[in-house]
Amino acid sequence: MTKVPHLTTAGFSRMAPGTRIKPHQGWVTTVYRAHLGLVVPEDCALRVGDETRQWREGKTFVFDDTVTHEAWNYGSSDRVVLLFDFARPGYEDMPQDELPVTLAGFVRRGG
Repeated sequence: MTKVPHLTTAGFSRMAPGTRIKPHQGWVTTVYRAHLGLVVPEDCALRVGDETRQWREGKTFVFDDTVTHEAWNYGSSDRVVLLFDFARPGYEDMPQDELPVTLAGFVRRGG
């Protein structure tokens, strides 16, 4: 029996034509990120580390968001993917991620 990974977040990502997301990296080490191509024009890609892949409609790829990555849509119409994060195997034994100082000011903590 296959164990289903724990889904942590999900949403849609729309990228307008002529858009480029500059290289960046995530900070949550306990999840992997997945993209499922829904609407994918020509000339749309994601680079993770040294590897570049084109999105394909109906195809999913999984990557480590903590590795530097960038995306672009140089096509003529919107690119839409379903983006979701799921827990890495063994995440229960991993240390809790700390909120980066650069983001802490945007988070209101209850008390």
